[in-house]
Amino acid sequence: MLSGINAAKTFHEKRGNLSVLLKRFAARTLFASLVIFMLLNCLAPFRMLHIVNAAATGEDEVPENFLSYIVLEQDSGQILYTQNASLTADSSLLSKLMCAVVVMEYSEEGRKILVTDSVTPKENSISRDSKFRLYAGTSYTVGNLLRALLLGGADNCARALAAYVNPNTDYFVTIMNQTAARLSMKDTYFTSPDGAPGSLSRTSVNDFAVLYDYALKIPTVRNIIQSEFSHIWDNTAIFNQCTLPFALKNTYGTSTAGGLFQGGGDDYPGTVAMNITVPPSEGGDQAMKLIVVVRDSVTDEELSTLTRSLVSDSTMEFHKTRVYKAGENISDYSVAGQTLLLNAASDVYMVVPTDSQPSNYIQSVTYTFNDDVYSPPVAGAANIKLPVTEKQELGTAVLLLRDGSTYDVKILAGNTIQTDNPRFNSFLNLVDNNKPLFIIIIILLAVELYILVAIVISKIRKSVEKKRLDRMRAEAKN
Repeated sequence: MLSGINAAKTFHEKRGNLSVLLKRFAARTLFASLVIFMLLNCLAPFRMLHIVNAAATGEDEVPENFLSYIVLEQDSGQILYTQNASLTADSSLLSKLMCAVVVMEYSEEGRKILVTDSVTPKENSISRDSKFRLYAGTSYTVGNLLRALLLGGADNCARALAAYVNPNTDYFVTIMNQTAARLSMKDTYFTSPDGAPGSLSRTSVNDFAVLYDYALKIPTVRNIIQSEFSHIWDNTAIFNQCTLPFALKNTYGTSTAGGLFQGGGDDYPGTVAMNITVPPSEGGDQAMKLIVVVRDSVTDEELSTLTRSLVSDSTMEFHKTRVYKAGENISDYSVAGQTLLLNAASDVYMVVPTDSQPSNYIQSVTYTFNDDVYSPPVAGAANIKLPVTEKQELGTAVLLLRDGSTYDVKILAGNTIQTDNPRFNSFLNLVDNNKPLFIIIIILLAVELYILVAIVISKIRKSVEKKRLDRMRAEAKN
């Protein structure tokens, strides 16, 4: 009996201890849940801010802070360095450049916009950085607004210029996108003339280089981009935000340099776009005209250092040299079983690695012939119309380089092909190539023929005269 009571007591004690343990576990679980709940509530605003920021960029996801760049030679169009150049990038800086291009190219009923034209805003405005103010009713020249836009990034000046072209902003943006399509900027889409944050606009470093190259061909835009500073309204001095090209002038001894700049940081990529003419390096015959576009989420100083490094690498690793002289043979083409020489129409300069021979850097050659010398091939027939005369314009030779890029060369016929008969054509070419000799031969033959004809005529005359005399003598005897 006593042992049963002790057993029951032990059971109840163990049950009580288990209950205590369960209560402690539940209390701790509840406490941990409360802590996690409070932490989630504290972090919720930050999570919501992250989502808002993603929506504000106009993209489905926050773009990665990738390094993207391209270096190309302007005259030849050859790409020297590239990385992530086709990835989607912020287009705010490019929007301002496109705005300037559209303004300077716009023409209505034959009238173009001049830098001396006056723009009078209808309302006050201030740029996002608070540096540039425009007042309603005050007149500003197109040239001054362009300088503030390109050199200082004044977004309110972009809006004022767009409104001057047409009060309908959508109309102006449509022209921007049409211009991008005309230049084959496949990665670019604009939604505003000023690159306003939160828009759905986009671009790539590839497309930036395309537009920058194009903009440099517009004198007004080029002169502004290549200005270190300028004076605008109220005699205010404005300095080009992209100081790097002008710092490089002394390094390379060049007077041709310019650039556009948009600062960045750890969370927002900055962009540098610049052009600089680099004098011929060792082994080079001609100066390289470099265009460099770099986008990266680093400090402005690191962005400039990277750009400077790309320019330096270009000068050490490449040189621009003459590959073909004007009239020099590039390749041959078979026409009706005969060889047609394809010659360069002018001197051809190409950028090649310093350790490569220009001729070895060309991997293959293909041809694009003009319509007046090309006909669709049929069975057994050549696709070059005959005759082809020496120095006749034929079309373009497309050189495929070992870096994967192509280079177009205008080509002329180096010889004449008159017919599809090789033997007869060879004789015609022999005559054509030895004209002085054949002219002398023809003159000699003509003289010989003249003498022969004179002799024959003389003999005929003598024979006629003899017959006449013989007849007269016969008549006299009778």
